[in-house]
Amino acid sequence: MKTVLLPVLLLLAACHQGSAATLADAPRGFPYDFTPEASVPAYAKVRMEAASKAYTYEHALPYYEKWFKKKYGAPAEELAHFDAQRALLAAMAEDPAPRAGAAGSRARVAMVGDLMWIRDHWATFLSPEVKAVLAGHDAAFGNLETPVAASRPVKETAPDLMAYNASPDLVRSFRRDDGANIFTALGVANNHEFDQGDGGAVETLDFLAQEGIAAGGLRRAASEAEIQVLTVNGIRFGYYATTWGFNDMANTTRTTLLPNWLPNLAPEPFEARTQHADLSGVKRALAAMAAAKVDVKMVAVHWGHEFELYPSPVQMQVARDMVAAGADVIIGGHAHVQQPNEVCFVDGYEKTLPPALKALDGEVGGCHLAGDGRARKALVLYSLGNFTTNMWGFLCEIGMIQSLSFVKDAAGATDWWLPQHTFVHNLRQSRAGDRRLELLSTFMDGGCDAGGCSGAHTAFAGFVERHMSGRHSEADEVQALTAHGAREERVLAKEVLRAVKDYLLASKPLGG
Repeated sequence: MKTVLLPVLLLLAACHQGSAATLADAPRGFPYDFTPEASVPAYAKVRMEAASKAYTYEHALPYYEKWFKKKYGAPAEELAHFDAQRALLAAMAEDPAPRAGAAGSRARVAMVGDLMWIRDHWATFLSPEVKAVLAGHDAAFGNLETPVAASRPVKETAPDLMAYNASPDLVRSFRRDDGANIFTALGVANNHEFDQGDGGAVETLDFLAQEGIAAGGLRRAASEAEIQVLTVNGIRFGYYATTWGFNDMANTTRTTLLPNWLPNLAPEPFEARTQHADLSGVKRALAAMAAAKVDVKMVAVHWGHEFELYPSPVQMQVARDMVAAGADVIIGGHAHVQQPNEVCFVDGYEKTLPPALKALDGEVGGCHLAGDGRARKALVLYSLGNFTTNMWGFLCEIGMIQSLSFVKDAAGATDWWLPQHTFVHNLRQSRAGDRRLELLSTFMDGGCDAGGCSGAHTAFAGFVERHMSGRHSEADEVQALTAHGAREERVLAKEVLRAVKDYLLASKPLGG
């Protein structure tokens, strides 16, 4: 089956083609020291971010295998770390009292993952229930992982997977009853940013401006601000978006625009142990936010590695550098699957925790950093996964809405609490024949797809909830999930072959 799909796989892999060293006095221990994983399958080590063309073509088949089988493992220290983090965050999600005090300005904010090309039904795909969940927030942030260039074709066939362009309705569907868009800001800094060239990127910026949505990650000229400052219910949010790079890394020098990206963040070989990303752009943006006296500093970063259920330790080192430099919330995307979240305590904030939470902040799960002397906590959302997508594979179809509540007290101190999430599901074709973005619970309770809920549906749906708020998967569950993924791979191969056969039978014979 894979041999038949090889041309398609090579094209898919080709679309996934990054100076400052870690501080010499960085603390040791995880994630700076860790035990390498044992017995990792060859496909799980494949990483296409900023890869050379030779690497891309050589690893096309194992990349495809990783797409469906995923990488569920991580170093032993990381598994223990995130088990403790999940317990801490679950307790924080049940804690009703904001640390900054009861009085003051409040804002409930939603963050989602990657809004991608969805093929069709652009104006009708959004279910009222998902729209209502998002509209119940005061602000929403996401990553627009496709150009929206109305002057260019919006294809509905496979080639568009390598050069995205979406209908404006992808974004326009997310409107409140008063006509205002639900999204406050969308990052455009990602590997698909230049899929329609500079012209398509500029059209995307113009479209977002028309929708009243702040766009982060790309500027037309140096005179434009690198950060967006957005006031929500009296709380000032600073926003900056950046990426590991682009599908064609030549765009780093070829474009006439000014994109935000992180040199040397990618490629990251599987054996890497130390990060060398150039974070000067992020640090400059965070300094600009401080000068603008924002209350919450947000960094949206397109990073990490596709189809991996955990961030790499090197990626976690990058996150710590960003938090130490001032980031309060890091919003991650690109992996196409969810990765567990992490809370870091800066300049002794953990001392203010109530006893029940303090007891959960142990040595294994702790992230304690030194910053500018202001006690605070930061949340790292390593990957929110896909939000809207046409990707194959049930885990890639699942999205997540991450909610956070912010409060600013009378003294001007701002804090967040109640980290909670809601899962959604992208259904390519419902029983009614149309595409739907609906709550995952609705999909499962309604009997899933036309064939009913399979063992894979049940296994994957249970996995994502435990993955975000329970414990890491043991070897037997990983083996079962990998087997389910392998079956998805075989089903897709049959679907592709059937589509090719139907196309050939429908084609006019030569000379006819």
